[in-house]
Amino acid sequence: MNKVKNFKEFGAANFALLRKDMMDALAKVGEQYGIEFKAGGIGYSDNYFTCKVTAAVVGEGGESITREAESFQQLAHLFGMKADQLFKVVKLMGHDYKIIGLNSRSSRLPIILKEVSTGRAVKAAAESVVSAITKNGLK
Repeated sequence: MNKVKNFKEFGAANFALLRKDMMDALAKVGEQYGIEFKAGGIGYSDNYFTCKVTAAVVGEGGESITREAESFQQLAHLFGMKADQLFKVVKLMGHDYKIIGLNSRSSRLPIILKEVSTGRAVKAAAESVVSAITKNGLK
């Protein structure tokens, strides 16, 4: 492996490049094994850093089966939804969102959605999503 840059110390300026290179390398491994990696926050001092990396199996539809996706499949009925509505697209506030999971610890905004056009993840109230599912005929 070629050394591109020798760090004398870790700092915020170094992490944009380092994170990108780490995720590019993990993406290659992920393609080989059918999994998706995501890097969490980075904590560091001058001489070391820690980074949480999560991996999720990529399902048949190309979506990652994350902890939140599993929670949705197991607990959707408690919020007036069905497990098979995971990864379905609903229209909310004029935008298309894909249902990607459920945060079981959140009482106010437990449903996790991904905006189709931007890929941005947002949280929503269960009642809003149930209403959108009904309007969209997904029930």
